[in-house]
Amino acid sequence: MKEPEQWAVKQHLEKYPKCEWICLHTNKHNLGEVKMEDYDNPTQEKFEEVAKPLIKYLAENYHPHVTVIVTATEAEVLEGLQMIKTEEYLRD
Repeated sequence: MKEPEQWAVKQHLEKYPKCEWICLHTNKHNLGEVKMEDYDNPTQEKFEEVAKPLIKYLAENYHPHVTVIVTATEAEVLEGLQMIKTEEYLRD
């Protein structure tokens, strides 16, 4: 990794210390400064504990064709009006 990229990674980690992408990116390039085990590793049980109230809220307040995208800074309710799924163009 070039020096400007190392600086950008360090700046990002200072601003977002739990950012997994940067952590993986850093380890991928062998900077040796960050290890995944240094970060919280939520368990499946903890994930279920926080996800189930949102699932219940959706079930009680919306129809089954809505989804929610949740990030660290926002939550968005989406409704798909049309959809097609195909694997016709995938390469092997």
